[in-house]
Formats: sequence, C-alpha cells, structure tokens
Amino acid sequence: MFGASPSFAEDVPPAIAAPGFSYWRAMELTLRGEWYVVSLAIKDGDERVLRDLAISWSADLISVAMSNPEAVVSILALQPNGKKWESKAVMRLWLGTDPKNCKRRVPVLELAGGDFICDRFDYSGPPAELIDLDVIWADTA
Repeated sequence: MFGASPSFAEDVPPAIAAPGFSYWRAMELTLRGEWYVVSLAIKDGDERVLRDLAISWSADLISVAMSNPEAVVSILALQPNGKKWESKAVMRLWLGTDPKNCKRRVPVLELAGGDFICDRFDYSGPPAELIDLDVIWADTA
C-alpha cells in the first residue's frame, strides 16, 4: 500500500485539479512488496491522453485491466531485491485457478525475460500448477 505524509501535500489550483483528488509530491510504500505502474490511454474529447496509476494490490491490477483492456498501454512490475528495486515490463496478465481450491482465481504476471509473479498472498505454488489460465491482457507492442 501507499501512504503520504501531510508534509508532502501539494495545493493544486482548482482550475486544473481533478474533482475529489488529493495531490502529493511523494508517497511511501507501507508494505515492501511488488507494485505496478499501469499506463492507460483514456479518451478525452477527441484525443487520447495517457494516465498512469500506481497499484499495490494484484486484485486492483486485475480489476483495472479487466474493466478496459483496450486502454491498457503497458504494465511495469517493480519488485524489491534485497536493498534495491528491480523493474520489468509485464508481457501478459493471466488469471488461473488454484487446483487445490477451485473457487480461488490467482493473478499471474508474465514478465519480460520469462519470469512469473503469482499473487503473493493468495497462492504459494508455481504458476505451472494452475489450471484454466485465461489471458486478461497482453502487451501488443
């Protein structure tokens, strides 16, 4: 999850602020785990503008990708690696079924280079054991 200290709050003029938004110059990761940057191409009048979302839960990533997969331009996965961070492009986003609990759908991210990330809380097995894999989104670039 992300947190923000009031000392990083930024006043944005109402003329350019989105309704209901708060603005921050910095945020803190309150849980040291993978997180994602999703770039979306959103229609704004006659143009498409890019909107970037920082997402800390794979369930929210799945929700965003499923709600409008055509709008998803790219997904970047950021993972802690000791004291450093690594980033890799997500090539495909899948949902698989846990064979031990068929009611549980497990998000799987296929990264550039052939690595995979399974949801860290819902499933501890390897992606190869999942059944009924459905592609939710794939990078077409």
